Amino acid sequence: MLCVIAVPNTICHPVYEGFTFDEVAKYDANVDNKKIMNKLFVYTETVKQVKELVNSHDELLEKVLPRDFYLVLKSMEEMFESDEPYTVYEKHVGLYNKYGGQTLTMANNETFSKFFDI
Repeated sequence: MLCVIAVPNTICHPVYEGFTFDEVAKYDANVDNKKIMNKLFVYTETVKQVKELVNSHDELLEKVLPRDFYLVLKSMEEMFESDEPYTVYEKHVGLYNKYGGQTLTMANNETFSKFFDI
């Protein structure tokens, strides 16, 4: 008995409707085209969703992103807009320690000092 299993189509892409694992096993040009079209569709949908998030209202970002990550992003925005970024950094250092530690081993200390004028 032949069992036909459809390839999952969670994003409802029209190219994948009725696409089966038997077709994938054949691995012909038609299968390649379907896979390429699906990947392109997933990519364009992802770009569209990211653009919507980036251009969305700040309150939406606050709800969508994990709280600590949102606070880190807001503090970075505050640093870039400030005339005294090191003061802003010091204000949020507890958050940075909680989120990822205070080590500067991965940062260029000269560039770090120059940016913060220390």
